[in-house]
Amino acid sequence: MQLIRAWSARARLQHSLHWLFFGLACGLGIALVIAVLARIFPILSATAVVGFAVTCALLGALSAFLWPWARAWRRSPASWARQFDQQFKLKERLSTAIELHEGTLDMQNDSLRRQQQADAGQVAEGIDIHKRLPLRLSERYILFTLAIGLALTLAIALPNPQQAVLANRAQLQQVLAEQLRQVEEVKQEVEQSPALDQQQKKQVIQALDEVQQALGDPTTTPEQAMAAINDVQSKLDALRDQEWPDQREDLQRAGQSMAPDEMTNSLANSLENGNFEQAAEDVGNLTQQKGGQPLNDEQRQRIADQIEQMARSVQNTDSATAQQLREAAQKLREGKDAEARELLAKVAEMLKQASQKEATGRQIEQAQIAMEDTRRAVSEASNQSQASTGQQGEGENSQAETSGAQGQNQEGQTGRNTTELGQGNAQLGNRQNGATGSEAAVSGNAQGTPGNGSPNSAHHEDSGSDSSVYAPPPRLADNGEGVGLPDENGKNVPDPNARSNTGASNTASVPYQEVYPNYAKAADEALQNGEVPSGLRDYVRDYFSSLDPRQR
Repeated sequence: MQLIRAWSARARLQHSLHWLFFGLACGLGIALVIAVLARIFPILSATAVVGFAVTCALLGALSAFLWPWARAWRRSPASWARQFDQQFKLKERLSTAIELHEGTLDMQNDSLRRQQQADAGQVAEGIDIHKRLPLRLSERYILFTLAIGLALTLAIALPNPQQAVLANRAQLQQVLAEQLRQVEEVKQEVEQSPALDQQQKKQVIQALDEVQQALGDPTTTPEQAMAAINDVQSKLDALRDQEWPDQREDLQRAGQSMAPDEMTNSLANSLENGNFEQAAEDVGNLTQQKGGQPLNDEQRQRIADQIEQMARSVQNTDSATAQQLREAAQKLREGKDAEARELLAKVAEMLKQASQKEATGRQIEQAQIAMEDTRRAVSEASNQSQASTGQQGEGENSQAETSGAQGQNQEGQTGRNTTELGQGNAQLGNRQNGATGSEAAVSGNAQGTPGNGSPNSAHHEDSGSDSSVYAPPPRLADNGEGVGLPDENGKNVPDPNARSNTGASNTASVPYQEVYPNYAKAADEALQNGEVPSGLRDYVRDYFSSLDPRQR
């Protein structure tokens, strides 16, 4: 029995060594397929392919080595004995001895049983098991393993163009992770902000959660991430009071327009600096002197004049407040300080609300700035990825972001999407009635595109230069052919309305100062009619304000 167990263990070891390199070759073959695919598709880095190859090789070799042992795990000694009888031509001596030992074969003659077992043992001891069951490796499988291993080494060692794609993906994921942390910081600031009420906080946080979900998804493309960011920016913009910027501008203009006066200097400075909380307090103190003494007639007249000036400044955006200011001025002139004080208290309440709007707008603006920084970071990472791999953008959003980044570099406007702004300017240009060719050239240059295709041909409107703007020549190169018309007597006479060709140059130019007002007016009309997207209104205002030649 012990001899059978020893022989069976050697037989299994023989099979394990025979198939060892076959399993190793299979593992390396699977790794070779993955390595080839990694050169076609950006699925694994070189380091990952090496690790995968080592794992496959070890698993293949181990599986081939253990398979004979696992297959013969429950094989009986009698089965092994029958195999060895047939393999060593022992004429069923071993199988018979095993059956007699296990009692499977019934033999009443003990002497005959002992003789049979002794004969089987004697014959078995005469067999050289090392010669009959040699431990050898398969040379054929070794050659297969070497060939596959060499091919795998070349597939890993040779330069792989997909490595750059994988590196760019890793960089993009790193950028997305950084922006994800920034969005989380913005969420915490919003939750702790006293400038927003609970409903506003809920809406802002819900919008930021959508961005986090998009940035945190490993399958998100740059286009999808930027689409999510743009959607959040639109939602944040919808939370802002769209009329407040104009109201704030009028209030600040009111402070600037007020004449210097010790009675109203504090109010004027507060309005001009946007400190509307202090302005509300200053308005409430207008009906008395600093020491609490009542005003005299001369002081009432001065303050009434200042209040009326303030009313004229806010008339366009807040007619109700303007009316209250005018009535308060009238009451002051009539010496009715108590009634004037009541009216000014309502104005002060409006200024407190303006202070709250300012705080809310600033908080939302900070969130929008953070989203703009995130959008720009994702856009730059996507552009760098495309530039390094020599690939063009796969979607229109990626191409728009690339154009926007180039426009920002030319205009020097950090954090602005000049692609969308250029589209807005094009719409404004199309609204011009009787727009000249020179105005079209201005619109083209405002988008960062030279009119004649040359980088040096753009005019210097952004720098406030007073140089003229090129206007295209008339459609006809000359004034046409002179035509003679018959008079009353049938004689041909020259056309009295015909113009002679003086040979003047067709090149013309329009002063920059004459072109700007047309576009500024068109911009104002577009803003008022809602033709410019809400997210771009501030950009359009700032852009045309920077071009105003009067500010240069």
